[in-house]
Amino acid sequence: MSVDVDSPAPEGGRLRRLKRRFRWAAVILLVPLVLLVGRAVWGVEIEYGAHHEAVARRLFDEMERGLTEILRTQERRPVAAYAGRIEPAPYVLGYFEFDDGHRVLPGSDAAATLAVLERHPRRPEALGDVAWLAPSQPAENLVWLAPGSTVAHNAVPNVSKLSLSSLNRSGSDRRVGRFAGSVGEPDGWPRAASTRNSAGAGADEQGAGGQNSARPDVYSGRLRVSLMRATRLDTEHLVLERMVSEGERTRIQGLVISVPRLGRMLAERTLLGSPVADFAALKVSDDPQIPDGAAHGFTHRFAEPFDALGASLALAPLPDAVDRGWVYGLGLGLLALAPLGLFALYRMSAVTVRFAERQSDFVSAVTHELKTPLTSIRMYGEMLRDGVVPDPAKQQRYYTHITAEAERLSRLIGNVLELARLEKGRRPMNPTVGDAGDALRAVAELFGPQARAAGFELVVEAPAGLPAVEVDRDALVQVIFNLVDNAVKYARDAEDRRVVLRAEAVGDRGVALVVRDHGPGVPARQLRHVFEPFFRGERELTRSAKGTGIGLALVRGLIDGMGGGVTARNASGGGLEVRITLPVAG
Repeated sequence: MSVDVDSPAPEGGRLRRLKRRFRWAAVILLVPLVLLVGRAVWGVEIEYGAHHEAVARRLFDEMERGLTEILRTQERRPVAAYAGRIEPAPYVLGYFEFDDGHRVLPGSDAAATLAVLERHPRRPEALGDVAWLAPSQPAENLVWLAPGSTVAHNAVPNVSKLSLSSLNRSGSDRRVGRFAGSVGEPDGWPRAASTRNSAGAGADEQGAGGQNSARPDVYSGRLRVSLMRATRLDTEHLVLERMVSEGERTRIQGLVISVPRLGRMLAERTLLGSPVADFAALKVSDDPQIPDGAAHGFTHRFAEPFDALGASLALAPLPDAVDRGWVYGLGLGLLALAPLGLFALYRMSAVTVRFAERQSDFVSAVTHELKTPLTSIRMYGEMLRDGVVPDPAKQQRYYTHITAEAERLSRLIGNVLELARLEKGRRPMNPTVGDAGDALRAVAELFGPQARAAGFELVVEAPAGLPAVEVDRDALVQVIFNLVDNAVKYARDAEDRRVVLRAEAVGDRGVALVVRDHGPGVPARQLRHVFEPFFRGERELTRSAKGTGIGLALVRGLIDGMGGGVTARNASGGGLEVRITLPVAG
């Protein structure tokens, strides 16, 4: 038995048009979807990085705040304080004052301080151009802009790159604050006798806004004090100093800072109590580098006068950062589901189109199958009616042809009606208990003359003693008849023109009925389709074998209704073997 040729059925025009439309639909849908998912992933990565960058800038801002407080404390220290004892902070090696000689204040680490100062020029000119603080107002009126931002560590908003630059304000505020107003003489400073300079200019004439940012102002009073300047002597030491001019005498006052100690102090002060303390590692150095292996690395150069130093930050992924997992999961899900959805929709549409095309082919086949026997019946009937066949033997042959074509027509109509009832679930089964081999023998007897006329031999192998089965005998005979008819139809060109009908027991579970021909078989890619309604391997207009494509579909429907199963395979040695399994009677 076979189902036509060994090439798949060509696609119909409707199916080809459907494929083209789905290809365009896939492009129109998937390209924007990929761009959308890519944009979403890119955006969440930007937001994720911006969150860590904002935290990094906030930490650097806190370090700048600490340096601002250090600088403010030192610049507000009275000049006279260097004549006594100053208790050094943890990051200070010692305080010093020198003009022609040098003196380290009590309480300092004198040896370390002197060792550092040995590498430092002791000339007042070493400070270069200085900016002087003008003694024109009380010290408490000094205008200090509030350093740092008000953004809390645990409340960093989702910021863009444009807004990140506004977070680091402590350094710029310190720089502006040092020139935003004038300073008077703190307690212990000598008071100036006059507020006018040697040229007679009043304090209000000291530049726009009273700023003293670039030039020294000479007063009739004895005291002038410069802004603090920082000088890096090596990788571990920084000198913070100011120039004090009193009459003809010029002194340098300052302190020696240990950079490692300063770094530890700033890191502890910045991270103390911060929710990011367990995720951040801060380091102060003269040459900050992004730490190797850091998930998120940042560097920062401090504002003047500490611009010789910088900080590096290694920041681990923050738990409160943007959750990228759901974006990736959703994006991958969309990219996976969209093609799958399109493919599923295409498959459903293709099945519908193929089924419609098969139905159309079925209508053409049924029309042809109905027309052929009707034409023969009409032709022989008209010849007999008109008496053009006087020979009784020939008349008998014509009667035989009319009867055979009528039976063929009746079987065709019966198959169509049977399939329609099966698809609607209206085909009742009338099971009876009996021998399955009897059905094989009944079909061989019924179909034998037609098979012999076509040059075929029906071989029945049904041993006695098979287990009884409970089936609808008429339905089973119809099933076997369809299989034998199909075998004779498609194996007509085979050298071995035998059709084997075999019955065998399958353990104690059931009985198998096998119909096997010796034709060309069925291509493997078509085997899973042979039991589908209206399926045929060739296009309707080019097929060489007659048929409607409902015979095997009817076989499966009837066998399923009897609780059995049916399979088809290409037998070794050629030909198709259809195997029906029937349950034994309970």
